[in-house]
Amino acid sequence: MKKFLILFIFTSIFSLSETEVKVLGQGSISGFQSTEMNNTSLDGGIELSLSKVIRIKKYPINVNLGTGLLGGISKKILSNEEEKKFEDKVKDYEEKISSSNGEEKEKLELEKNIYIKSVKNIHPFISPFILTEVSGKIKDDYKLYTGASLGSYHYIVNDKSINKFSVKAKFGFTYKNRFTSEISAGYPQYFTLGIGSKFSF
Repeated sequence: MKKFLILFIFTSIFSLSETEVKVLGQGSISGFQSTEMNNTSLDGGIELSLSKVIRIKKYPINVNLGTGLLGGISKKILSNEEEKKFEDKVKDYEEKISSSNGEEKEKLELEKNIYIKSVKNIHPFISPFILTEVSGKIKDDYKLYTGASLGSYHYIVNDKSINKFSVKAKFGFTYKNRFTSEISAGYPQYFTLGIGSKFSF
């Protein structure tokens, strides 16, 4: 009897509706500590999320609960101070290489090349997450939403993964339940702009 009562209360307040898919192209400024310097970088990627829409019957709002995956590429941006640290470390490697021989020299040359690649090259990243969003219509064709996501961020450098937790607070706008733009703030992606599309089934 209790189960039926709980089910009745739930269905009188909430209504499970369609599944919503969101696809966004994103650009971000991100950063975290690595390689003895503050790793500020520019990210570009694609986010795909899948969520269940829960309609609140008493109010004209929906709650989305779901999961998603963000993937893309990242390029470090060095300040003048960080550029000097980078150059000094490369010079230090070169001095050690010039005064060494054999296997030790080969090892140092390899370490130097790995270090240069880790700082100067473009690297991939991937970030799985869970999300919650609350949305409401402001006009027939216009909808605003806000929400948050929590997950992990994996920055892949020279076949190794630097792993961080990931959190975002977001605010978005949807036109005709199709075209979407979104801004978000969090860590390690400090600020993100996204443009894309939503569709339901």
